[in-house]
Amino acid sequence: MEKEAPKEKISDFDLELYIKYIRKEITSPEAYLLLHPGATERCAQSHGWEEIKRIRDRITKDELREIYGLGMDRVYQETDKQLCATRPLSYKGIPTGFEEPDNPTRAAALKQLYLLNGVGDKPGKTEITAEGGDNLHIVIDNG
Repeated sequence: MEKEAPKEKISDFDLELYIKYIRKEITSPEAYLLLHPGATERCAQSHGWEEIKRIRDRITKDELREIYGLGMDRVYQETDKQLCATRPLSYKGIPTGFEEPDNPTRAAALKQLYLLNGVGDKPGKTEITAEGGDNLHIVIDNG
């Protein structure tokens, strides 16, 4: 992962305004007026988006992931769900009411889990495939 260039520290007030903006609790002109109380409505209408963009450009990728709930906690939650994935079992197209392991989904989640733990990002080979039935085929060869 490429390292992000240092950005000017964003104030808590600006960060709070941006969060309210993306949650559609305030508009960009309203945010502008909160930052510039003496500004006219016309000025806020024409410069509001520029102010939001200025704030957004100062937010780090880590802060954005946190704002949108896309941090590592979310990755772990989604990977855990996928590791337990099942699909409805049917016979001749008729649902049986039973479920079976969804191996393609589980294989993809297992591969993601390996990558998160540093397995498979080294020279060599990491191969995870789903086969019929309950079989997952895993090959790890780190050279």
